[in-house]
Amino acid sequence: MANKPDSHDICFIPSGDTRAFLGARIGVRPGSVVDADSGEVLAEHEGVHGFTIGQRKGLGVQGPAADGQPRYVTSIEPDTGTVRVGSARNLEVHAITADRAVWTSGSAPVGPVECTVQVRAHGGLAGAVAEAVDGGIRISLREPLTGVAKGQAVVLYRTDPAGDIVLGSGTSRYRRASEHAVTQGISLAGAVTGVGSWPGTDPREAATIVLGELGRLPHLVELPARGLGADMIGRACALLVDLQLDVSTTAYRVVQRRGSVAKRAADLLNQDLDALEEAWETAGLVGADHVVKVQSVGPLTLAAEVELGTGRRVLTDPGAVRDFAESLGEGLARHAAEVTRRLGTQVLIQFDEPRLPAVLAGTLSGVPGSKPCGRCRNRRRSPCSRPLSPDPAGPRWSTAAPAVFPPTSCDAAAQWPWVWTWHS
Repeated sequence: MANKPDSHDICFIPSGDTRAFLGARIGVRPGSVVDADSGEVLAEHEGVHGFTIGQRKGLGVQGPAADGQPRYVTSIEPDTGTVRVGSARNLEVHAITADRAVWTSGSAPVGPVECTVQVRAHGGLAGAVAEAVDGGIRISLREPLTGVAKGQAVVLYRTDPAGDIVLGSGTSRYRRASEHAVTQGISLAGAVTGVGSWPGTDPREAATIVLGELGRLPHLVELPARGLGADMIGRACALLVDLQLDVSTTAYRVVQRRGSVAKRAADLLNQDLDALEEAWETAGLVGADHVVKVQSVGPLTLAAEVELGTGRRVLTDPGAVRDFAESLGEGLARHAAEVTRRLGTQVLIQFDEPRLPAVLAGTLSGVPGSKPCGRCRNRRRSPCSRPLSPDPAGPRWSTAAPAVFPPTSCDAAAQWPWVWTWHS
């Protein structure tokens, strides 16, 4: 045994065919292999269990990407069966959020800690700054790591002359990619569009009217008259990744498991997408040079309108606000890619922040009848903010609110052009 080489495979699969082993036990669910940048469907597959982040071979894709470079698996979406592939640089991760933190000292460190991070047993090392946040760990990497996936172990070390010391560990929950990928600039001077919400309950009728009246910049409508799950917060409920909402007697509330409201919200969103796709094809716009706008409530308004399990607003917990922003950003990126795949067009993301003035002024109560939440005193407005580009033809186009800041924790959505709206 001492002379036997180390094994990096799963020891209880003697054949070495992990894909077949998993398929026989969890079943086969076909899905699509999609280009992460264009949304184009490149191939079909027999189950996401056959793929891992960073995988290059066995993708079933013919030929390299348009730039001649190999393709790698950049994200896996088990709920939809979608495997996204892109260039190697799409694999670079600059920040990680981990949960289920375990600290070897028995207690979490106070404030940021310089450390070395390793992901996976045989993964690379990277210098980082880690900080304990609400039972988890927020990690900013000094150099990027690749092949980081949700669910992987993240271990923190401190270099010591007598030997490296393990500070703690966690389970990867969110991974923030690099910002190399920027969608082509959009110039829409003089274009007219809708804010988002639309009267009525018929998505097909709404899509037909929008394409007929707002042909230069149509949008995917929200139809709040359909009830729970169809309003602004309900739409966000359908977009959030790894966060589940339901309703209480007072508001939407964070829950552990996906409930009927989340399922209804997802069904309504799919109905709206189907209606827009049908109207798009009927109007002969497939392949045309158009832009479609999708909209979502912004992270601060979302945090102001949703309750934690304790009944307090998410806004009262900075760590929860950050988690919501990250989840929303990732969901919006997937949503925009899905719209691109269906319609073959560029997508503009609109963030709506009707609660922003109250958040900044600190006039919202933590719970009904309690003291107001504190004012947002940070000059950058929030722990997750990025200034707008002043150039209308630049990679991120905006028309209003030049002093308002969209969320950097919505990093996954940051590669898409966006516009920011608020109400005074």
